[in-house]
Amino acid sequence: MEGYIFSWINFIKGWRPRYIKLEEKEKMLIISHKKTETKSSSKKPKLIEIKETSIIIDDKKTKFSFKNIGQNLIYFKAKTNEEKDNWMQKLNEIINSQKENEIKNQEKEKSQKEKNTVEGKRIKNKIKLINLKKKKAKIL
Repeated sequence: MEGYIFSWINFIKGWRPRYIKLEEKEKMLIISHKKTETKSSSKKPKLIEIKETSIIIDDKKTKFSFKNIGQNLIYFKAKTNEEKDNWMQKLNEIINSQKENEIKNQEKEKSQKEKNTVEGKRIKNKIKLINLKKKKAKIL
């Protein structure tokens, strides 16, 4: 998803149009002044990683905010309520998929640890059994 949306700059400059591009695969939000930034441009695009800890705040009819833990709050204003809802929905989908992936990864790690623990116990028991058989064979 990409397009122009207003971003709050400060009290002097107010709301300014910014070109926002949502990179779903890379989980990045790219904020630039124009649709195409030239390499010689002094205004580089702002790259914001979308994490499972990101939050979206529905402020008013056409306004919403985006925040990553440890980063500044970014204010956005869409032209219509529908446009705002579309941006919020897409951002929330990415955040939720990040959370789901994090949970799956944690479950995989836990399962792997449990497997390793069970397998380790089996190996120890086999070694003990082999050692016992060796001792019995020496005695006989």
